[in-house]
Amino acid sequence: MSQYIVRDIMTRKVVTISPNDTLLDVYKLMQKYNINRVVVVDEEYKPIGILTVKDIVSFLLEDIATRALDDIRVNEAMTKELVCVKYSYPVTEAAKLMLKKNISSLPIISDNGKLMGIVTKTDICRFYMQFQGLNPVKKYMSSPVITIRPYDSIFKAAILMTNKNISRLVVVEKGKVKGIITLTDLALAAPLLKGVKSLPRRVTKTLFTKGFAITVADLMTSDPITVHEDDDLALAARLMINHGISGLPVLDISEKLSGIITKTDITRAVAELALPR
Repeated sequence: MSQYIVRDIMTRKVVTISPNDTLLDVYKLMQKYNINRVVVVDEEYKPIGILTVKDIVSFLLEDIATRALDDIRVNEAMTKELVCVKYSYPVTEAAKLMLKKNISSLPIISDNGKLMGIVTKTDICRFYMQFQGLNPVKKYMSSPVITIRPYDSIFKAAILMTNKNISRLVVVEKGKVKGIITLTDLALAAPLLKGVKSLPRRVTKTLFTKGFAITVADLMTSDPITVHEDDDLALAARLMINHGISGLPVLDISEKLSGIITKTDITRAVAELALPR
């Protein structure tokens, strides 16, 4: 196997936005292109930040202002400490860097610093599809799984994900997997999340326990695709890519939930690949 560089696997058409645009502009772009991040560029097309669904949800949970989404500028919510790499950076090193920095994407820049493309965990996952037979799912799955119930409030789901620094929750009822809910799903209810962390404790407690307004069941993906512990990790990667999802509940031999396999877990597998330099 020859060494691969990020230019070989990067997405070349990057959706970008200006720091002076608004969160409403970002929301429309994410809906239009079915993406969960945009790169913020300056007038010279050099990347200066990134804005993800996670950034938006976290910002809206903390923001106590009464502004609408079209009154909030991108530069208020974006991640400004951007990690970029040159186009010749090795893929395995890119995977290691993502894990070390706890990020899901790397803007790829030219020698003069201009944006050339982006490598995301989706690209890493697609790259891993070729390595069949190397690893079973159980070697890289995450366990135990953080779960939520179908009729818990979306506010509980949002705060649980942000506090645990995760992007999805498996929805379980009476020991059975009923669905999966992600930060992208929660972004659909973004206006309702504004400032919820700043509300009095008695109010947020009511939101969480009474299933106020919208529940997890309203936004979750029901009957999610699953894999088993002994399935090939490359199969899990292929399922994620083919179905446009980022995580799969993992079942044991008795069909009970035993873990979850995500694009982050597959990124760990790529980081540990022994490819020649």
